[in-house]
Amino acid sequence: MYLLSLRSDYELPLVPPQPSHSRWLRPLLSGLQESHESIPREAFTPQSIQSGAQLMKTYCLTCHGVYQRTQEEMLAPPLWGVRAHYLAKHPKPDEFVAAMTDYIRSPQEEKSLLPVEVARYGLKSPIWLNPEELQLISKAIYSGKVERPNWAHSYKKSHKNCDATW
Repeated sequence: MYLLSLRSDYELPLVPPQPSHSRWLRPLLSGLQESHESIPREAFTPQSIQSGAQLMKTYCLTCHGVYQRTQEEMLAPPLWGVRAHYLAKHPKPDEFVAAMTDYIRSPQEEKSLLPVEVARYGLKSPIWLNPEELQLISKAIYSGKVERPNWAHSYKKSHKNCDATW
């Protein structure tokens, strides 16, 4: 089963493994144990991450999805790069989700963690979804359900002075 696909010739599998053998869910949940209690452990379930991925497909990937675009063809920074910058500044799940949700709801230059990208693409438009939907999208991004572009090396080089967590 594939969840992310805007084009029929490119699909990114997003069906998470069962929690009992999940390699990506266990570290995520252990990080939640160490973080604040504002986002309960159960908030990062495979179902919530899948729901966030579906919302991301609908509302984010038209501009932020890499697919097989070159860096020059991108309409906005790749979510892979956005995630790296947010992880550097907000490594704890609750902080990451809160910061990303806040920015998506009300983008402002002074809140942006990607000034190079704001200069290149301009300030993003707000997404008019309810707070729960924005949090689901942010959780899916935090959990790593984003595509790494094949030009990631040159992207990282152009952001070498950033604190991004690659």
